[in-house]
Amino acid sequence: MYRFRKPWRNGAQAVVMDGLTFVSRLAALIPPPRFHVVSYYGVLAPAASRRAAIVPGHDDVDELSACVGHRAATATATSTSGAVRPVRKRPRPERRLWAELMQRVFQIDVLRCPCGGRRRVLAMIFSQASIERVLTALGLPCEAEPRAPPRPVQGVLGFGG
Repeated sequence: MYRFRKPWRNGAQAVVMDGLTFVSRLAALIPPPRFHVVSYYGVLAPAASRRAAIVPGHDDVDELSACVGHRAATATATSTSGAVRPVRKRPRPERRLWAELMQRVFQIDVLRCPCGGRRRVLAMIFSQASIERVLTALGLPCEAEPRAPPRPVQGVLGFGG
């Protein structure tokens, strides 16, 4: 039995159904994988031509020019009138450094050294034999700790009345 918060117009206060029917109705409310639940239309749509005038953002040119490693944040283009105007290059948001992703997700700066300086990446090691040699030289364990035993299985839920 599923009780409603408020009675319906026809006076129904609850609905009675078997367990399989209840679960099937509940599962029907779950969207399929990689399905967008919210869609935006008009100027809020992702590809709207006037979206930049409505949705607040930030100035990419100032951000890029302040970064080390980026050359010129702007290029020049000649319009039909012959005037030179700057053209902004948009950074590719899917190309973020792993350290920046760690900062955004876990709010930790992995390149901050305890002495106050900045660390830098020297190498990326992918070979298992090389990883074991480095860990052994540092005195760290090469094998992961054993996993905890699985939780006990939950009992059967009785949906009958």
